[in-house]
Amino acid sequence: MALLLGIPGKANLARKPLDFFGAALATVTLLLISWAFIDASSWFWAYLGAGFAMLAVFLVWEARVTAPMLPLTLFADRRFSGAQAVTFLIYFGLSAVLFYLPMVMIAGWRISPAEVAIAMLPFGIVLTVLSPPAGKLTDRFGPGPVIATGGLLVTLCFIGLGLTVHLHQVWLGIAPLMTLFGIGMSAIAGPISTAVMGSVEDGETGTASAINNAVARIAGLVAIAAMGGLALAVFKLNAPPEAVAFGIVDDAATPSAIETARVAATDHAFAVICYATAVLAAIGTVLSWTTLQNHRPVERGKA
Repeated sequence: MALLLGIPGKANLARKPLDFFGAALATVTLLLISWAFIDASSWFWAYLGAGFAMLAVFLVWEARVTAPMLPLTLFADRRFSGAQAVTFLIYFGLSAVLFYLPMVMIAGWRISPAEVAIAMLPFGIVLTVLSPPAGKLTDRFGPGPVIATGGLLVTLCFIGLGLTVHLHQVWLGIAPLMTLFGIGMSAIAGPISTAVMGSVEDGETGTASAINNAVARIAGLVAIAAMGGLALAVFKLNAPPEAVAFGIVDDAATPSAIETARVAATDHAFAVICYATAVLAAIGTVLSWTTLQNHRPVERGKA
């Protein structure tokens, strides 16, 4: 807040009324849908159904209110809708892989948490270092080609993780692929925001940013829940009945044959996650090329 002092700003004389009822409906909607996946009990479908029912009420309200918190007209723009779809697909894979890979390495490969953290460190470093150059490329070519290139690299990373997970190679497998992952995400994280902001008018940028952030968070929640269920199902099909559940280390003395089968089933389950997210990332790559700007963005209002 202190940094904002002294910055000149234009007074917005035409202030819109706050959509309190819409905000309440959105809160309840996201709460019910999120709780359905977090709880994952016998009440899953009840919570999820109630969440979608509230979503329908929310959309009807937003279509009729004069000053909606979520202007549905934004989604009429192909660039805006495409950016939301790409965000969901890419961040779905991001959340699933970054959540389950450490679990597989620690519980399956018996790698220490510290070594896992170091092996995954290149992802964050590369993402941080390459984000500014990715922004310059976006200014030159538009977000479409940059995001499509990043999506392709992310897709290749997921495929590589699926192919090499059985090798248990931390430094020759995971670390290089995390580097590739960081390169790909650096071409997506910033440019996707540019794509969202470039598809709306100046007065809607705050709303557009909030929508995109919500889409990314929901994608992560759904990814962890859905891919967890998929991994558990694949694990049960391949692991012996005596093995502990997916992602859990058995500290008791386990016969070597059962332990070997458990590790192999864990690897196979994670490989399925990687291949599934690779398909989604590939779809996101195609959407980014076909729906987002593939030329240098023009200033809003001059298009």
